[in-house]
Amino acid sequence: MPVWMRFLLKILWIMGACIFNRPVWADESFVPEGMPQTPHDQQAKKNVATQKTNSKQTKEYNLTPKMRIDPGGDTQSKGMDITNFKAFLRFGILMPEPCFLKLPRVSYAQDAHILSADRDLIYSTNVEGNTGDTVAIYRTGKNYSDPKTKEFLGYFAFKSAEAQILEKQNAEKKNNVVLQVKHNLESIDKSMRITKEESPNILSMHYLKPVLLDRQVDGYIIDVWDPGISLIGPNAAVVLSVGKRDGVSVGSLLEIYRRKDPLDSEVNKRGNNKDRPEIRVGRVLVYQVYDKLSVGLISEVYEKVLLSDKVRGEVLGSGEDPCAAQTLDMHFFDNTCNGVDDCTEVDKNNLSKKNVE
Repeated sequence: MPVWMRFLLKILWIMGACIFNRPVWADESFVPEGMPQTPHDQQAKKNVATQKTNSKQTKEYNLTPKMRIDPGGDTQSKGMDITNFKAFLRFGILMPEPCFLKLPRVSYAQDAHILSADRDLIYSTNVEGNTGDTVAIYRTGKNYSDPKTKEFLGYFAFKSAEAQILEKQNAEKKNNVVLQVKHNLESIDKSMRITKEESPNILSMHYLKPVLLDRQVDGYIIDVWDPGISLIGPNAAVVLSVGKRDGVSVGSLLEIYRRKDPLDSEVNKRGNNKDRPEIRVGRVLVYQVYDKLSVGLISEVYEKVLLSDKVRGEVLGSGEDPCAAQTLDMHFFDNTCNGVDDCTEVDKNNLSKKNVE
């Protein structure tokens, strides 16, 4: 190359070495002929040579499959995981209507609010419990009857929220109790009632093994937790017209059926239900059981589920496994007045057979 170009390259190399302490060109292994080599340049050449040698060598990897062991054991023998279902479970109480109406009600709300929500203060009287205890708030219940036989099944009320007792201003007479709302599922109004809270066993369980039925079960969906809806979707809590006396227990899986509208107009005019095909539209998991009715969670939906749809359970085994599910210890009343002050003084003559057996 010309002399002036060599001279220019030397100047550039010296400037780069002074500023960066390294060559200014990208390839650090390249040093112009006649230029002095620094230790950095020598190491760069060694690195390039090592990379070329390693690229020519073929690397072999031996993959050994390994089995992942669940420390929790055999989950299939335990049953199905209900951890994700717990947020959708809705519980309630079953008692005679006069006893429910004697429970303490929400008498006043913070800042005179019509509706109360989480962390709001509410006031009541004669609430059982001490300061710091948790109580349950229930919406006004309903009288349920069997759609087919018209038999009275009971007065059932769903739980709407939980509240903590903050202060009891007159502990002797149990008057003027101040409570703070927590874990509310819906807005709280002055028609709701307050009673002690008892945590059901199913909330402490992680797995629930389905229970085999020992007899044929036939019933209906008679109500849904969400008021005002007609179409029932998955993870909805529903009230069923079957209970312990029908062979249903906690963990029972029931199929939901509905008769299709007939395509033949003549069949529709005759009203012959036997000619209408019956299809399966979903599945419900029972998690709270009383004597004549129960509460279940819609676990699967194949088509839209409606009120008055049939629920059916087939006999698939020989009875219930005692280890399959625990008995749900809810605040049962079973048509008695346990836990309600002065409820025994209710005039039984004024209670029709329609309301109390």
